[in-house]
Amino acid sequence: MNQLTKLFVGLLCWTMIATACGKRIEKAAPAPEETITAQNNRAGLGMSQEAPVGADFRLPRGISVVRNEIKGYDYGSCECRADQEHCRLGAGELVRLCFRLRNTTAAPVTVTLPEGLVFISENKATQNGLLVRSETFTIPAGTTVAYNLALFCLNADRKVTVSGDRYRIGPVTQHPGLMTVILTLRDKDLENEHNKAIAQEAIWEVTKGNALSAAQHGRIAQLPHR
Repeated sequence: MNQLTKLFVGLLCWTMIATACGKRIEKAAPAPEETITAQNNRAGLGMSQEAPVGADFRLPRGISVVRNEIKGYDYGSCECRADQEHCRLGAGELVRLCFRLRNTTAAPVTVTLPEGLVFISENKATQNGLLVRSETFTIPAGTTVAYNLALFCLNADRKVTVSGDRYRIGPVTQHPGLMTVILTLRDKDLENEHNKAIAQEAIWEVTKGNALSAAQHGRIAQLPHR
């Protein structure tokens, strides 16, 4: 075999090896659909600055937020007084909102706010709020009602809600950890500060990306039933 033939054979073998390696590498690479990431369920929780995600929520037809404005609760400016049980909703402590709704129809309308509903702060330095229990109420025809809406905090490192803060209704969370906490709190008494603190601690734990410890599960289990 002369030198030219040897050179040709060598180049041909190298080309075949390189092609085979390229095919193996291409085969081993993940398919495009395998690289798609799932929705970030932690958006808007903990230290995340993203908007919270979840299932869409809409108020019933004919019901709207007055002036499309939800503000931090202020005793002096909200029609609902803190001591009026009939206009208190929710069970949290750190996020309190004055929630005004208007019924523009000619008939009473029943509204249900589902458990897991998130209220989003327009200021990302202020905490987002979580409703841990569903709330159902009826708004008479052609009237406006105001509620003192009490929510739990979803961002331990953000500021506490004050009267000047503005919020909007967000989605219903589908975060697995939060859904577990909501389920365990469903029949618990969250009236006093001690019980609320235990619930808030559990919510903060999962918003940080952690699982609840055995001790936290135990504290929730020991809460009295409502």
